[in-house]
Amino acid sequence: MVMMFWIFFVFTSEIAIANIEHNCTKYIPTTTFFTNLSCAKYTFKTSTIMYLKACPEQKVCDFTSPQENKEFFCRNNSHSPIYYPGEYCSNDSECFSNICKDNTCKGKENCNKDIDCKPGHYCLKGTCEEAVTEGKECNETKKCKANLVCNKTCIKLGSIKNGQEAINPKACSSFYITGGKCSTGPKLNEEDKDKENPKQCTYKYKDESTRTDKAICGLNKEGARYCALGEGDMELEKVVLLVKW
Repeated sequence: MVMMFWIFFVFTSEIAIANIEHNCTKYIPTTTFFTNLSCAKYTFKTSTIMYLKACPEQKVCDFTSPQENKEFFCRNNSHSPIYYPGEYCSNDSECFSNICKDNTCKGKENCNKDIDCKPGHYCLKGTCEEAVTEGKECNETKKCKANLVCNKTCIKLGSIKNGQEAINPKACSSFYITGGKCSTGPKLNEEDKDKENPKQCTYKYKDESTRTDKAICGLNKEGARYCALGEGDMELEKVVLLVKW
């Protein structure tokens, strides 16, 4: 009897876990289940539900990882706005570097991360180094000046035409590479754009071949999925044009 109960428990638990992994989390704004200072609560059953409540002004939700029926609470927002080198500031405490001069956050000479350095510089072995100009050799984009990307050498963002060789998609005018060459990206099937809570999404390439991906979980109270746009969709092409300033 005990053995049968254990088998039944394991079997039903695996089904519940499978259902949770298959279903998307539902994000539901509510005041139910909450104390005055709580702001989030997870429940796990046949689906995962996250109940949410806004924190008062100047407080943030101290949320960590989901735990069954555990509540998470609002806490004081002790962090001042942090601005990076080159951004506007009114005092030192607003700057990541803790250096505000002439209403501008300044970078440091010594660094642990790239954001310690002033604009146009990157962190290399504890020292801020100046990024290189167009045509210079590189092994990563952060070593190139603004509006340049690394494609063995620093090159203008989106400057390589379709059909030409590239190793960095952002060097392509389409922001997409296949077979080592810049090319038009795949487009999401039109019927998939209008589907409510799809399970799968189909993308079509220029040569009429297709690929199928799983739909993505959205942040909504229905736990519904959606299809992401393809790299060649008109909406993303417009974004690419805006990026290539």
